[in-house]
Amino acid sequence: MTLPELRKIRSAHDSFRTECDGWEGAKVTAEKELAVLVRKWGLGSSDKELDLIGRLQVKAALLPAKIADMQSILAERETELRDAVHLFIHKTLSPLIQERLATTRETVRLRLKDLVTSPEIWLDQEIEKSAPVRQLVSLSLGATTDHGDRYPAAVPYAEAMMKLYSEVESFRVK
Repeated sequence: MTLPELRKIRSAHDSFRTECDGWEGAKVTAEKELAVLVRKWGLGSSDKELDLIGRLQVKAALLPAKIADMQSILAERETELRDAVHLFIHKTLSPLIQERLATTRETVRLRLKDLVTSPEIWLDQEIEKSAPVRQLVSLSLGATTDHGDRYPAAVPYAEAMMKLYSEVESFRVK
């Protein structure tokens, strides 16, 4: 799963959510229009007004079922997006973090090698204590698939992982 693939799935999710919101809006509008027409309706009302009331009653009756169906599909899409984020983390983000960590550790090692004259294990400890390595390790803690409490919805989770990818991608040792 690449970043463009994840963005495409997220975009499709957003489009579907917008469609769901549209159905919600249609329901509210139909109910308001129906309430106004019913208040105005009287024995002298035209057949056209009665037809409109009938159509709005049907619409108001059908829309909750349509909305429930759309919400069910949206829940499935939330799961699909979350699964895509997990795949993105495993296939793209985590390997990038590991590659950046290895490169950063090697760069720091080369810089400290002549400064630290003690045993190799101390050099390794100094490398792990270095600011660039700590910064990357800190970033890497965000790349986890266990975000149920922190990101209950899939979209903020996807956004956070895409942002993390950008931060790691642009990370360079100064």
